[in-house]
Amino acid sequence: MAVSVDSTTQQSEIRTACAGPQITDAELRTAVNSTLRSRGKASTRTALSTATAIPTGVSYDKMVSAFTTITFSYILLAITTYVQATVSLFHVAYFSYRNPTVSKDLIKTAAHLLKTSYDNKLLTGTEIVEVTHNSIIAPMARHNQKYHQEENQRTAQLQTMRTTSTAVSQ
Repeated sequence: MAVSVDSTTQQSEIRTACAGPQITDAELRTAVNSTLRSRGKASTRTALSTATAIPTGVSYDKMVSAFTTITFSYILLAITTYVQATVSLFHVAYFSYRNPTVSKDLIKTAAHLLKTSYDNKLLTGTEIVEVTHNSIIAPMARHNQKYHQEENQRTAQLQTMRTTSTAVSQ
């Protein structure tokens, strides 16, 4: 079997470019041919030149872009956390304003249970935040929303009664 010098050079270049597991010549040819077919009309030389190209380094623009992206995502995370904390604090304060005795007992009991759970290593800090949100803040928020809807209904009924009484008196 006669093998050209060009073919032997190409195979040795391809072998040095592949740092992975050892593969046979047939598997290597199949992989190169399928890569060339997927690229369209590229030749073996263009496939080798793009595969063995050494990057010159990270550009300044890419570094600035990556830094900007990371900074922006952290700023959005901080804003989201701040908004969630503010809304949660509002719900607790509003519920406490309307039902001070229930709120006091609920918060004292929950704080005692969570502290005991944390001290005995039953819950982690993240789990305490989850439990606090799910068992205290979320029910207070639902109660506040229900209360707000009832107030809106009462206000609408009063407005209807006022307009009816005004229309009847005229």
